[in-house]
Amino acid sequence: MQSYAYFISLINHLDATDASSSSIGKYIWGIVIILLAIVLAAGFLIMKLLKSLRDQRERLRSLTEVELREFLEGNPHLIEATEDYIPFQALAYNREYEIPYDYLTIGKNP
Repeated sequence: MQSYAYFISLINHLDATDASSSSIGKYIWGIVIILLAIVLAAGFLIMKLLKSLRDQRERLRSLTEVELREFLEGNPHLIEATEDYIPFQALAYNREYEIPYDYLTIGKNP
């Protein structure tokens, strides 16, 4: 009789364990799906960023001679056309503001 009661209590314990493990399984699946969505979103954003960088490089390579000259020398017609302010696009490139390569320490700890 005692072994029968022990057997019944063991079955009840296993049923309770299965119920809690199935709810834990649901949480685990929920976490896995959320993490998968995050990884897919991050991958999508990285792909968009890489495409944007590639497009910018292509546009930079395809600048015409006139556009390069306007960048280096400025656009005096645009400066004369505006009275209240000077648009930064019209200003000439000033090499005095360049930082020499020797002064740069990118990625190095001092």
